[in-house]
Amino acid sequence: MFYLVCVFQHEHTRTHMTISVYEIGEYLGEPFTIFAHNDDEAEQIHREWIAAHRPGDKPEMPIVHVYASKLLAARTLLKAAADLSMSGVGYWDEKQGFWRIERPGHPLTGVPTPSRHGINCYRIEVDDGLMYLAFARDVDAAETLLDDALAEHPVVMKMHLLSPFRLVSTMATLRDDMHAGLEGLAHWSVERGWRISAPELATEVGGFIF
Repeated sequence: MFYLVCVFQHEHTRTHMTISVYEIGEYLGEPFTIFAHNDDEAEQIHREWIAAHRPGDKPEMPIVHVYASKLLAARTLLKAAADLSMSGVGYWDEKQGFWRIERPGHPLTGVPTPSRHGINCYRIEVDDGLMYLAFARDVDAAETLLDDALAEHPVVMKMHLLSPFRLVSTMATLRDDMHAGLEGLAHWSVERGWRISAPELATEVGGFIF
């Protein structure tokens, strides 16, 4: 059985006629991606993939983040692949820049997730417990971005490297922006949701991520 999380939408949108995207993996590990019409099909594809490529693995209940409806629409490249109405395992083609969908027993044809082009995610806590997410190539660049966002350099600054796979559900679009090579701070808007944006637009994220 799957341990399904982050399905913050009406389930009636996930019909047998539409494809949903299932990101499957450990809590902080690199996930792999399944395209399926429903939960049962996704679970079957997962079992077949494990049998074909990791036959020695002990079966475990994976953590699964599901993207459908509005959550999927916000993730442009995944949505384009889902619109092909093909079920199977997704492999990122780094050279062509799109998702390939193959049957679970097919030889591996790409990588599980797109490259982040050297961009790291930093969780930064400052005075009064405020928290921001910076996306930069190193700690110095992340600190510079935060200085650009704030009126003055904070007295207290605690910086932690954050696994990008903590960015799930509505925040998964930040991970997509990392794949696009963008640098900046996390910003939320009604029109675009969570995106990596210029420092002056930074949104405090303490209520959204630990």
